[in-house]
Amino acid sequence: MVTDTQPDVRALIAEGAARAGVGDHGAALACYTRVLTRAAAGSARQTWEVATAHIRWVESARFTGVPLRSLFPVLDAAERYLESIGRPEWRSGVLIQRAATHRELAEWDEATTAAEDALAAYVENAPGTSLATLRYRLGDILLGAGRHFDAVRHFRAVLDDPGPGRYKAHVGLANCALRRHHPRAAVRHAVDAVRESAPLGDEALRLPLHALVAAHRAARDLDAATTAASRYLELAERLGSPYACFFALRSATDVALDRGDLTTARTLLTDLEQQATVLDDANGHTRRSAEAAKRHRRLAALQ
Repeated sequence: MVTDTQPDVRALIAEGAARAGVGDHGAALACYTRVLTRAAAGSARQTWEVATAHIRWVESARFTGVPLRSLFPVLDAAERYLESIGRPEWRSGVLIQRAATHRELAEWDEATTAAEDALAAYVENAPGTSLATLRYRLGDILLGAGRHFDAVRHFRAVLDDPGPGRYKAHVGLANCALRRHHPRAAVRHAVDAVRESAPLGDEALRLPLHALVAAHRAARDLDAATTAASRYLELAERLGSPYACFFALRSATDVALDRGDLTTARTLLTDLEQQATVLDDANGHTRRSAEAAKRHRRLAALQ
């Protein structure tokens, strides 16, 4: 039974969202775990909140290094929960988490199918997601699958929504512009993404800074790329997420190599390899270590 000294389920969901919003995914995961524990014990009967906890638990777990394939049984359990409460129409949030997990495993066909199913299944006020989020994630998956022309319309649909997710659409459009070799458009969208996300906190700013570094590199503005990469590294250190640290270090390493700053590149590569090992050990693949090795080969060629 929930006592007066325990936060209620709604408060735990709100706290989890707040923690995730500042990049503290470990604390967010703990909040969602408490909700699910109460639901299993029969002391949490708020179905919307419990469904939200199922969905957001998976989101936070990906950022904290939980092995990716272990998340699929969790998502299966979430679908069974929705069936048990007579709410199968709420499954869009579960499906988009399934898509995002397949994306991290580079399983593009499975990711695309799940994301398209999530968008098709969306109903207003479904727990754990929004229409803008579903559109952005489908666009991001299509982009990763090499279908950047198909991704553009989904990102533009997000821009038509006045909600807080517009900065992600600018990130997506910046990345599409990079794929099309239009660096000026990429810089413009990345700058817009940074401007719109900055008031929302460090976690929101993470992807825009990643895009900004890439856009400045493509435009051959290495001074601006160096400034953005330094800001990205500082942000990743504050967040403390292995994912954030890996991608910030990768971006900064690329800029150092572009500049021919081999001393800085060596130092960054050491840290990059450590973070790659953490991620690969958790996820059962060697993708991140291969990315670090690629940059080692580039460093060797410059020496």
